[in-house]
Formats: sequence, C-alpha cells, structure tokens
Amino acid sequence: MRTESTNSPMDRRSAVKTMAAAAAACAIPQTHSLATEANAMQVIDTHQHLWDIEKFTLPWLPKDGPLAKSYGLADYRKATEGLNVVKTVYMEVDVTESQQLAEAELVSGYCSDPATGMVGAVISGRPASPGFGEYVGKVLKLKGIRGIRQVLHVPATPSGFCLEKAFIDGIRLLGSKGLSYDLCVKHTELPNVAKLLAACPDTRFILDHCGNPDLKDASQDPWKKNLELVARHPNVVVKVSGFRHLRPRPGHVRRRLAGGAFGRLLFPMAGNRSGCGEKPSRGRPEEVVPRQRREGVPPGVTGPALHTATRTRFSRKAAC
Repeated sequence: MRTESTNSPMDRRSAVKTMAAAAAACAIPQTHSLATEANAMQVIDTHQHLWDIEKFTLPWLPKDGPLAKSYGLADYRKATEGLNVVKTVYMEVDVTESQQLAEAELVSGYCSDPATGMVGAVISGRPASPGFGEYVGKVLKLKGIRGIRQVLHVPATPSGFCLEKAFIDGIRLLGSKGLSYDLCVKHTELPNVAKLLAACPDTRFILDHCGNPDLKDASQDPWKKNLELVARHPNVVVKVSGFRHLRPRPGHVRRRLAGGAFGRLLFPMAGNRSGCGEKPSRGRPEEVVPRQRREGVPPGVTGPALHTATRTRFSRKAAC
C-alpha cells in the first residue's frame, strides 16, 4: 500500500502555506515579509492527484475513510481556492496495471483543455515489464505526457529492484524518447538510486518527497548521507514534498521546516551538485528543471503542490 496521502482541504491549505513560508525562510532575504511572499506567489502544483473510483481501480485505496471517494477537478479547485494555483501537473495514482493507458488518455484530454489548467502529466508505468516499449510508444502519441512513475516503496518491491537489467533498460528507453522518470523510494534505497542514475545518464530523474526521509530521526544522518550520493549526479532534481504524511506527530513538520533544517541540507546539495545554484558546477539550470515545468510555464513562476512544496520562487542567489 502506498504511503502517499491526500489530506483534508484544511490540511492541504495549511501544508501549502507552511511549505511556502518554510522554503521562503531558507532562501529569501530576511528583509522580505514571509507572509507577503507566500501569499503573492503564483503556484504550479507539480503533484496533482485526481481519481475517479467509478472508472478506475486503485488497489491501495482504503475501502472507507476520507480517501474512499472520487476526487475530480471540481474538488481540487475547491480545495485550492485562494491559493493562486495557476497551473498543474498531474501525478499518477497507481491505478491497476491494466488501466494505466486509460488513465494516460484521460489526463491527456485534460492537458488538451486549457480550462483545466493542467499543462503536463506524469503517468504510471512498469519499466521492467515485457510490454513497456509498446506502452511508451502509445503514450508518446498523447498530448501532455512528460514522464513515468512507478512507486517502488511498497512492500512487494524488493531492495535493489531498480538495478535489475529489465528495469534499467526501461529507464534508458524513457531517456531516448525524451521522457522523465519520477523516483518514489524509501530513503534506504537511495544508494541504489545513485547507481541507477549513473547507469542511465541520458534520462532525467525527479526524486519525489526528498527521498522519503525518516522524520523520527532527529539527526537525519543516514538520509543526508544517502541523498548526497544521489546529488552527485547531474541528471536528477529533488521535489521538496511529502512532509505532511511523513511526520511522526502533528506540528513536527512545521517546527522542523521553520527551523530551516531541511533547507540547510537540500539547497547546498542542489546548488553545488545538481546545477541548480547561481554558479552550478555541472550543467545549465534549464537542464535540470523537470520537463513538466517547462511547457506553458512563465519564467520565475514556481511553487508548492497541493499537499507538497516542489519549487518556491527563491532569491536569485539561492536557487534557480
């Protein structure tokens, strides 16, 4: 079962404001008003989850509780009202494998309609499956498809799965076709992720949720050490997100982020090793910005997702 979660509208609203203010605190000169910066910032939600339980089967979805219902565009707009979300990128919801193409076709239709605000989509796929090449050929014909994701932190996925030959071949295929791959893994798998990055230099990767750190660990030393291995590679960017569902107790995330703990770890690694600082050591800034941010996105417009924060409008010297 997936560990990603969608909180209530109030939780989502709180998450956006918390993450925006926290990121601003790490990167915006202190002469700026954090509240003003967060409120004025345009938002591109690069992790938009939508699902229709009448059309799709989500094996991980509980049979009761707040998630056990459909969440469509109308629900999304209500949940984000007043947050200045100007564009979105759909993120796959791990539908049953036989419905993956149908999911891709649905969200491609959304991407074709400017009224939805959806400018791209990361869809579900199984890079190690025998029919992956054929699947990629079909989705390449659909408007708005920018990348693929397979959630790998589920119990059924063994450690090191991302290094199997069939999986690596599938990831290399994505790079050859101009598609990105979103990594959603346990933080203990980050050393294997670093090896995958080295094996697929022509594929662009997005590491979701900062590699899923264990927020119960006050030192964060294992996560930091593993994340540094990943940050050495120029073909990956990190998505600052997921802290709401990873928190061990209410309020924990707000205190940790407000103190800049994660910012002090992430921004130096991004600036020095991923080509995302003012003077990147390798690559140009535009080379490491996720593909989904580029189409139809005004310059300088970045921001937090519905229950995450992806990229905030930092000062020029802090990050690109």
